Amino acid sequence: MPEEERNNIRCRYRQIIEKELTDYKEKNPNIPKKYIPDYIKTLKRMKEFETEHLRFLDDFSVPSTNNPAEKSI
Repeated sequence: MPEEERNNIRCRYRQIIEKELTDYKEKNPNIPKKYIPDYIKTLKRMKEFETEHLRFLDDFSVPSTNNPAEKSI
């Protein structure tokens, strides 16, 4: 995969996460931390661990899904 395409994917990934987090903050400016929904917590983790989430773009031995692990369960 060309480097430019991988960078475009990373950029889009960041844009989606930032948009959702920004929208949530604007709609819920003073919500206590204990009431933050799980999807916002997940987005924050996705932002923090972007390299790990998108590792399959650089290392083709890493599967892009978790289906083999889920099927083994």
